[in-house]
Amino acid sequence: MTQKGILLFDIDRTIFDTSKLTAALVSSLSKTLDIEVSEIRKETHIFVASLNADREFDPEKFTKYLCNKFNFENQKLLLAVFYNKKNKHWYTDFIFPETFIVFDRLINKFRLGIFSEGTKKFQNYKFESMGISKYLYKELIFVLDHKTNPGALAKIPQGSIVVDDKESVCEYLSDNGIKTVWLNKKDDRKNEKFPTIHNLLELPGKLM
Repeated sequence: MTQKGILLFDIDRTIFDTSKLTAALVSSLSKTLDIEVSEIRKETHIFVASLNADREFDPEKFTKYLCNKFNFENQKLLLAVFYNKKNKHWYTDFIFPETFIVFDRLINKFRLGIFSEGTKKFQNYKFESMGISKYLYKELIFVLDHKTNPGALAKIPQGSIVVDDKESVCEYLSDNGIKTVWLNKKDDRKNEKFPTIHNLLELPGKLM
């Protein structure tokens, strides 16, 4: 029997529509704070711009920032927007529909897993709420603080292929001997170092 390959997926903007989640979070925070959506959106941009990278987004720090900005004392109420059961459906609703099509096509040929970065509490909660565990191997789920460092490289099993929407991540992994597929949804550009796709539905054709 032929041994299955290993295929690891990034989460945000690769298999999950992060833009829809952001819009839902902003709308709910607006209602909780009784502040216009435009104001919450503006402060979100300011907060994210203050970070070294978007992977550093931390709901605890962000809600503390909003409390200070709008003189709101109940930070727990704001944190509930991110973590309470009422909003948990967002994490299943906002998976890109093509994700399931691609997973179904590849699951017999590959062991599927996750290779994601971000603040661990939020990324793990997001992942665990997505309802895709039946497709994935538990030992192939990697949620890291930072993908592009030696510690992250050491966790990737030999022979793995990583699918990611960030060209910089693909560049780093490729330069360090990891096979990658770049999901470029922004334009028609391709990278000569590694396969490029513009829609996740193209992935099976690149691999099989």
